[in-house]
Amino acid sequence: MSDNRSSARKQDVEKYFFRASAVDFRSIPDSPIAYWLTHRFVSSFEAFPKLGDILSTREGLTTGSNATFLRLWFEVPTSKTSLPSNVRKNAKWQAYLKGGEYRRWAGNNEYLVDWEKDGEGILNFIDQKTGRVRSHNYNGEWAFKPGITWSSVSGEGFSVRNVAGGYMFDTTGSMGFVAPDSDRLGVVAYLNSVVASEYMKVLSPAIRFQPGHALNLPYNKAPTSAASAISARNISISQCDWDSYETSWDFTSLPLLHPDHRQPTLKDGLK
Repeated sequence: MSDNRSSARKQDVEKYFFRASAVDFRSIPDSPIAYWLTHRFVSSFEAFPKLGDILSTREGLTTGSNATFLRLWFEVPTSKTSLPSNVRKNAKWQAYLKGGEYRRWAGNNEYLVDWEKDGEGILNFIDQKTGRVRSHNYNGEWAFKPGITWSSVSGEGFSVRNVAGGYMFDTTGSMGFVAPDSDRLGVVAYLNSVVASEYMKVLSPAIRFQPGHALNLPYNKAPTSAASAISARNISISQCDWDSYETSWDFTSLPLLHPDHRQPTLKDGLK
């Protein structure tokens, strides 16, 4: 009787409890105790190179006082503004990425930053109590380049947006740069996929996404290269959707209906 009970108890343990060894998690960056992962999922971290091999990430600018140095685009005269469709680096107000709500592919283009005289005001913004400069990280050579951006905090998951160029960027809207840039749309497709989302839940289980998290994702280039055309179309649709609202600075030039009723292309969407 005792042996029967022992056998039954053992079967219950095998049926309702899953055993995992800490060794199983060593291939995952930082070795998180992600016991629910399948063997195939975990093995991807060893089977493929890291996305960081072709992607470099940079945190953006901290102004020290957003109320002083940031404006929504419609608050500033266009004569003093540089927009991605007409980049003027000597203009006082530069297009600025600042994260924003959960949104994939394109959009969240709302802000301008005061960069008059190459950011003289921000570079010399002194804290009166400490005497120290309150701003830091000035984008440097990475400003205005094409890449990808994402919101550093999101309760709805990780999402990235394509950036064709012409922007400075914030610490809450960090950017990534793909080398070669011709692979950018494939990387955008991958990072917006269900697969990348599941990886990010392991690497960043909280709601904050640091630039380094994406670098540790396993990256298989073959399927993402094939997804570039789909990515371009999704970016175009998302940009057209964003530009359909009057709060977009390109809404006045967006056609309400294409004359030949064709679907919008990447050229149509990314202005």
